[in-house]
Amino acid sequence: MKIRYLFIHTLICLCLLVCSLLSCNDKIDKSDIYTFKGMTVADYIRSCPSLSIYAQLMDVSQVSDRSQSTVSSLLGIYGHFTVFVPTDQAIRDYLDNYYGKDNYRLDTLPQTLVRKIVNSGIIDMGKEDAWKSRNIPSGYLPDATVNGLHLYFERGDFGEGATIRINDQCRLTREDIEADNGYVNIIDHVIQPGPSTIPGLIAATDNLRIFSLLLETTSWADSMTRYKDDSYIRPYKDDPRYRLFNYTVFAETDDVFQREWNVPAPEMDEDNVMTNWQDILQAISQHCAEITPDATSTDYTSSDNAVNQFVSYHLLPFLEWYKNWATLRNEYGANTYLYEKGLADKPHDGGNPPSHAVYYYQTMGKPNRLIQLTYLPQPEKEGVYINRHSLFDPSRGGHWQELACMREGALILPDNGQRKQYAANGIYYPINHILTYDKDVPEKVLNQRIRYHGFMNFPEEITALSVGPTNGFDLPNMSHRIPSGFCDNMIGTMSNWIKGGGFFYMTSELIVYPYPDEFKFKLLPVPFAGEWEIRISHLYNILHCYLGNSKNGPMEDLGIKYYTKMWAPEWEPDYNNSYTYQSFLPDTMVAIEQDKQCRQHGFMKMPFGFGKISRKGVYHSARCYKSDIGNGSILSIPNARARRTIIYRGFMTPEKDYWVKVKELASETYENHYFLDCIELVPRSVYANPDREEDWW
Repeated sequence: MKIRYLFIHTLICLCLLVCSLLSCNDKIDKSDIYTFKGMTVADYIRSCPSLSIYAQLMDVSQVSDRSQSTVSSLLGIYGHFTVFVPTDQAIRDYLDNYYGKDNYRLDTLPQTLVRKIVNSGIIDMGKEDAWKSRNIPSGYLPDATVNGLHLYFERGDFGEGATIRINDQCRLTREDIEADNGYVNIIDHVIQPGPSTIPGLIAATDNLRIFSLLLETTSWADSMTRYKDDSYIRPYKDDPRYRLFNYTVFAETDDVFQREWNVPAPEMDEDNVMTNWQDILQAISQHCAEITPDATSTDYTSSDNAVNQFVSYHLLPFLEWYKNWATLRNEYGANTYLYEKGLADKPHDGGNPPSHAVYYYQTMGKPNRLIQLTYLPQPEKEGVYINRHSLFDPSRGGHWQELACMREGALILPDNGQRKQYAANGIYYPINHILTYDKDVPEKVLNQRIRYHGFMNFPEEITALSVGPTNGFDLPNMSHRIPSGFCDNMIGTMSNWIKGGGFFYMTSELIVYPYPDEFKFKLLPVPFAGEWEIRISHLYNILHCYLGNSKNGPMEDLGIKYYTKMWAPEWEPDYNNSYTYQSFLPDTMVAIEQDKQCRQHGFMKMPFGFGKISRKGVYHSARCYKSDIGNGSILSIPNARARRTIIYRGFMTPEKDYWVKVKELASETYENHYFLDCIELVPRSVYANPDREEDWW
């Protein structure tokens, strides 16, 4: 009896020891011992007569190379699965075409083929809720199938009542059949792999053969294979669901290389291999060496190689849609609200035709380089151009329309005929001229005031907005939190508030919450070495500013700024408060003198037309009356912060990165935040030009 007791006691102790070892870091997940009361996904598939072939194949299809488990065992346990199952007829049609005959035996199919048929439609969501197909928006789904495919969803009328199509071929004939562990969707074709990466899509495009091999030769193709950051875990449910890596590529078609650089036309053999690639590469290398003679490395994969620098200047580290560039969002703050509401005949203040919009981004690779995109809405030349150099009318009361063009720039084509442009991790756009970073780009095109919205240097945020609802967002009018660490170019917490009315620059607000913590963000690079000003709009409260060359390195103290208590003019001409320009014209010299006084006090008024529009008329927060500053009322706060604050003036170079740190020391208003809506990098040739004052736009 005693021996039996000792045996039982020992056994219990061993069990407790094993349990303690297994649970030393985590609590027991009760969901893992879920008991089914109904039908699993596997059960449903077995019960459906039209899915009998799939049911047979899932019993032998391995989940992966590293596992002997079958798909049927996976779909028969607790989980959250979304499964797209081809019918028997769909599988027969696929195998008939694959083998070229109809007398094949299912039990002799190779494992690779079985897994292609079965595994390509299974999405295992782990502990996240399974996707309902009706909730999946158009585009690539960031959650991959068990064999690594990212499925492409389209919505529309695809015949016979089908409204959803996958990978351009498979129609959903029945949607969202609910089982205990997920949803079953029935499709009419076997899923075929789509382009998983943007380099792979470019390689499969028949008129981009030269650019595709340039990507491979310089190894940039290997650098653009990432898609979803599996290490990212959203801190809160309302935060972005994914952190994605996406790319935008500007690519010359083969005929552009032939026409402008006299590059030989590609010659392909019967295996579709280019036989004259070395001749083509040599011709391109000669042109690149002339453009960037300081890039002397002979290693095409080196950032010091001229061809490598040529290719990297075509690459942006985010996904952006053409339609988001070609809009009436105006760089100079002209509002579209009244026009969109039907309250004005023309979309901008003062009855002007729409002005152009300018976007600045940092391209991939080294050295640090800026690219400028300009949307021109004028008839006969409407489009989005890269590095266009134009002369505009910047006068007070002028219209800021293009008067002359000194450099046409490369026109971005919104499509490539009927060819596919959108891959799982990016998009490409053909361009009509060869894109280079020659000496005229920094010296002429970019030798101007560089005004940009803060989001232009947050690639992850641009991608998140472009992907849309699959990333947890509800476009187009929504607000979401950007957690610290989501964007590589910022440290701190931020909110993005997208609004349709265009009240702020580029219609979007980036709201920073620095109190009581500090906030850091990286600036876009300057295009050339020299004296530059850094200006930031919509700052207020008591802020301590710093500038440094890395996010964690030492930073120069720029001083404490008392934004709500700063000097303001006693009075200024009301040149913004009218639909005509007549009201300010008699007071132009007064306005110029007051602009100079503002600069002496470390700030500038907001650009002309920059502000709000209310239903009662035009309310321009560009006005800065002294009586409006620091009286503590909520209504005065927009006036107090509506200025461009000069936080730094000194030497800057494209060879270095620049980080700004802002720490709020106290909150003197009802809210603890400021905006990054408008950031300006201004060269001395603009802010201190003795022959031409800086325009008020």
